[in-house]
Amino acid sequence: MRAITDGRMESGPWQVREEPVPQSRRWPVWLIVLALCGAPIAIPLAVGGVALIGGLLLCLLTLIAGAGVAGVLSVGAGAVASVVGFAGLFVHGLSWGLHYMAGGAVSSLFGFLMLALFAGGVFLCYRTVVWLLRRRDSVM
Repeated sequence: MRAITDGRMESGPWQVREEPVPQSRRWPVWLIVLALCGAPIAIPLAVGGVALIGGLLLCLLTLIAGAGVAGVLSVGAGAVASVVGFAGLFVHGLSWGLHYMAGGAVSSLFGFLMLALFAGGVFLCYRTVVWLLRRRDSVM
């Protein structure tokens, strides 16, 4: 039945046509002209798309690294402010010392938040790379 629907048989098995000889596939001229005309538009679009994706990835990595640096510096500044505030309790009085100690505590909490964001970003990047490698292995 399939031979009849494919066109290899006219109306019955007694009239079998011979298989056509496969010819070498040649590119039509219009397709080559179309590719040549489309190249000045397609190539910059492809390069621009790759550059855009690369720039976004670089921005994301810079944001993650900036969170880590901000976290370390904020925790360090909070520790220094707390020590200065504790020393100021005895030299300058209670309000001056508590002011610096509270500022150091807030700075340290902000720093720990930034370090948590940094750790989350690193974990997200790690999981993305693992997912991409598994996907590449499953495709190949």
